[in-house]
Amino acid sequence: MLFTDYLAAASRAALHEVGAAASATEVLSVDESWMQGRSTFGGLTAAIALQAMQAHAGGRVLRNFNCNFVGPVDDAPLSLAPVALRSGKSVTVLGCRIMQPDGIKLDATAAFGDSRDSDICVDPAGVADVGLVEDGAPLPHVAGVTPNFAEYFDYAFTDNKLPFTGRGDGVMNGYMRFRESAVKADAALTPMLLLGLIDAWPPATLPLLRKVVPASTLAWNVQFVQPCGQSRATDWFRYEAKIAQAAEGYGFTHARVWNERDELLAFSQQTVTVFG
Repeated sequence: MLFTDYLAAASRAALHEVGAAASATEVLSVDESWMQGRSTFGGLTAAIALQAMQAHAGGRVLRNFNCNFVGPVDDAPLSLAPVALRSGKSVTVLGCRIMQPDGIKLDATAAFGDSRDSDICVDPAGVADVGLVEDGAPLPHVAGVTPNFAEYFDYAFTDNKLPFTGRGDGVMNGYMRFRESAVKADAALTPMLLLGLIDAWPPATLPLLRKVVPASTLAWNVQFVQPCGQSRATDWFRYEAKIAQAAEGYGFTHARVWNERDELLAFSQQTVTVFG
């Protein structure tokens, strides 16, 4: 199934009224092509949760998304449990859990807010110089190393710092886009699709390693700077990630994403576990 098909299924499942208590609704299972090791691709499960919350945001603009990956999402049927946490004059806060028969797998919240008048206006820092997309190296498929879901994305590593090469210096740059095999034809970029694009990148810690070891995201926060505008999911998006700190098997990374018009779309912060 396409990434966009799963989002459509999440929207249909979330149509029931939500209140202060979570109510679970079963959604379809995710097929093996979207797996990463023993778990479903985290960018997809996070996007499914956000889609369920978006359905109850009342048209307000997404400002912040936060989630904890509690456990691996396997091929069992998963259920969504959206919940309304608070809705005020200008901000609505929603939550959503993804569950499977053996427990909670993802716990997410999102804040949606109307625009308001303010005397404060600070433009974001300039666009990162990550080189040209045509000069970037693709992510080669390596059986047992490259996750299944990577076949749905195009990558251009413009700094040649591929995972497990020992070439890392704490920064990872390049471009990414959805392949046409992953999304509905001519799909417009949405915050949910942007989550998938951001999480499709390997953690910035992995190029520091010289051997293959498991790694996964433990916690993730994304701040959406502006609406996705006229971008398409199959456009190239510029990506820059930096390691803020790493030790004792955990890494903390900060990333930024721009569209083809050099508009900053989001800040991303991840807590990454590395088993080696």
